[in-house]
Amino acid sequence: MSIFIIAIPVLFLYVTGYRIGKGYSLVTTGGIYIHPWNIRGDVYINNKPISQTTFLQKDHLIQSLMPNTYTIELARDGYSSWKKNVSVHKQIVTEISPFLITKNPETADIPKTITDPKQPKSKGVANPLFKKIELLFLPTDPSEAILVDGAPPITKDGELKEDYIVYRKMALWKQKNIIYAEWTGEPDYIPSYFCESELRTSCKTTITVIPNAKNITRFEFYPGRDDIMIAALPDGLYATELDTRSTQNSARIFEGKNLDFRIKGGDILYAKKNAETFVEITVE
Repeated sequence: MSIFIIAIPVLFLYVTGYRIGKGYSLVTTGGIYIHPWNIRGDVYINNKPISQTTFLQKDHLIQSLMPNTYTIELARDGYSSWKKNVSVHKQIVTEISPFLITKNPETADIPKTITDPKQPKSKGVANPLFKKIELLFLPTDPSEAILVDGAPPITKDGELKEDYIVYRKMALWKQKNIIYAEWTGEPDYIPSYFCESELRTSCKTTITVIPNAKNITRFEFYPGRDDIMIAALPDGLYATELDTRSTQNSARIFEGKNLDFRIKGGDILYAKKNAETFVEITVE
């Protein structure tokens, strides 16, 4: 009976998140919530496999972690792995949103001309699909620019926010070769990576995502994600997360020199290889 009486408070402390730390002191634990956005893969903590995310079990909560910094990795064969050092605080659950990019995306070239099946030896006829996609790449009418409160978006210094785009409550914009992310929603829902710690102290509404964007010719939100951007660099198209805590993960979507791109239909990415060919890329 005495053993049972002693065990009750010990069990209570355990289930409420307390563990024995150095010097036999009681330490309150924390956790990490992994939200992989329907991505399947193997989850590692400090290089040790702990679980899998599946189609049915998309999210994963790692509980009872001692306050410390942990390396979390999401990996899957054929995909670029995602890895980040995550700080865990007592009685706080740190949220992270990994992403995986396939190394061999499904692609299809769309040439300017195609062979007429009725005249296989002819030089070819205009490809109607090419013409349709070509319209996506026409210069944007300045009158269609996004307005904020009825006026063009400007900084506190009165400068225009270049290439301003919004998805859900997140905005991306550029100024003097720096790409910024701006939270436009309610302060209570601001992503944790806009704050100095998971305690939500000293949160900013604007953060620097790319400090040197001189070589980025175009950027857009990744389809279905407000925390990842697609950027066109001299050697290809890349997906880059807005979360700059620890390692800022980036993965190449498609290789090619000086590509331009547009997004159409949610998960279809069109890249302009040259004046004669577009390529359709299916992103996940």
